[in-house]
Amino acid sequence: MTASLVAVPGPLYRFDLIRIDANPTQPPDLIRNALPLAQGDPILADAVLAAEASVSVGMQENGYPFAKIGARDIALDPAAATGDYTLHVDTGDRSRFGGFRSDGKLAFSPKHVGELTRFSRGDRTAIPYVAIAQQEEERGDQEQMSGTPIDGRLLH
Repeated sequence: MTASLVAVPGPLYRFDLIRIDANPTQPPDLIRNALPLAQGDPILADAVLAAEASVSVGMQENGYPFAKIGARDIALDPAAATGDYTLHVDTGDRSRFGGFRSDGKLAFSPKHVGELTRFSRGDRTAIPYVAIAQQEEERGDQEQMSGTPIDGRLLH
């Protein structure tokens, strides 16, 4: 027995209206600027997912650490081969870093913990570890790091 499968591609749908359903942000165009979708662009799943990830990162980098990207709505118009896209975002509160504290028996001194932090009091976002590593590499710090042997292993 032989079976054949024939697939006929349908029309390429393109974005028409692009809407954002969210509370106001600072700056006001934060979400729209972080959403790299434009009217007339093809509606492609990987582009939509990447754009939504960009919004999530942009929110965190601008002081919205608890923002949640909600379900998307794409209403297709078969006659026009277009789709209206709506992104729902729960922005959460805009935040700043405060200090830190350690309770109980301390493994590290407060000064040492302060040196390890990637933020300063009042910052809206922490410096990503990737950026720190790039800065250290540019300064040549990677070669200057020394390890401490523990149980025969070299830890950095």
